[in-house]
Amino acid sequence: MKPKKAQTSIEFAILVAFAMMLLVVLLSVFQENVATIQKDQEWTRAQQVYDIIFTEIYLAQSTYTNYTRTFEIPGNIQGSDITIDCINDRDIIINYNEKKFVFFLNRTIPGCEDNLNIGIVTIKKIPWSNDPSGNLIDECIVFGENTLCG
Repeated sequence: MKPKKAQTSIEFAILVAFAMMLLVVLLSVFQENVATIQKDQEWTRAQQVYDIIFTEIYLAQSTYTNYTRTFEIPGNIQGSDITIDCINDRDIIINYNEKKFVFFLNRTIPGCEDNLNIGIVTIKKIPWSNDPSGNLIDECIVFGENTLCG
């Protein structure tokens, strides 16, 4: 028995609809994977900027008193501008691709809010004392040429 033209048309329409639904599902899965990869790449790039800062702090912590070093924080990552904010001399926020990536320092670094910016940055390890007799009590790491501890 031959199928009727109407039955063939309905079967074809169902087959096309199924194929379209499958295509939409595959495209949405692909798009979700691309978005996840892009987020991971943005995080990695922000982490690289933070690693520059963290490495310089670590170097300053592990070296001698009166250590001074200048380093550069890039203002652009793969064509996208970045900015850096420091809150309470301890929390670093890297703004990249209209997203904020927050990193926390393990200690307060005086001068962070005013002197940690894009471009050339100075970090120092200086003697510090709040003892009235002037005896050295500790050492302090600061950002900026004229920043003092305490």
